[in-house]
Amino acid sequence: MKNWLCRSTSTAVLTYKRCVPRLVNSLLFSKLNFVYLLLIYSEYA
Repeated sequence: MKNWLCRSTSTAVLTYKRCVPRLVNSLLFSKLNFVYLLLIYSEYA
């Protein structure tokens, strides 16, 4: 039981470490895109 718990926990941690940076990157990227669009819009508005 304990062995299974350790294994599932390590798997969850690995998944977390793999997925979270990607999520953060995509959020950052969309925010940058939004700012860029805002700048373009303010240029031509």
